[in-house]
Amino acid sequence: MPKIAVINESTALPDQKIKGMLPAFQRQWNIDLASVWRVEAAEFEFTGRGGRPPQGGWWLVFLDDSDQAEALAYHDLTNEGLPISKVFVKTLLADDASVSVGATHELCEMAVDPWLNGAYQDTHGAFWASEVCDPVEDDRYGYHID
Repeated sequence: MPKIAVINESTALPDQKIKGMLPAFQRQWNIDLASVWRVEAAEFEFTGRGGRPPQGGWWLVFLDDSDQAEALAYHDLTNEGLPISKVFVKTLLADDASVSVGATHELCEMAVDPWLNGAYQDTHGAFWASEVCDPVEDDRYGYHID
């Protein structure tokens, strides 16, 4: 079972706001996503600024500003080869985008393709990366949880 450390390193979003998102993250991953993509259940644990996330855990990190041109959020691998999703709070807000939609977009993609090597082949023989949220990448496709 993946253990997801939700880490707040952003100065633009208080810990309480991010802690308030954890039940929705848990429900989306363990109920909504699992029923379609058959991903393994995950546990989410909050780690405040400067705290140490559990060893061997996957990370969802809230940061202020993007470290890649035009990226609002993305998922990657840590130096240890474990999944990480980065959410750039100030960058999202400057783009009038939802922080929670950006976070759940990356969480869903991290759940379905944690090692960044998945692909699907369509009926015409074309291969598509397992970026499962990109076709619906817009705040208007987000949905409320709780």
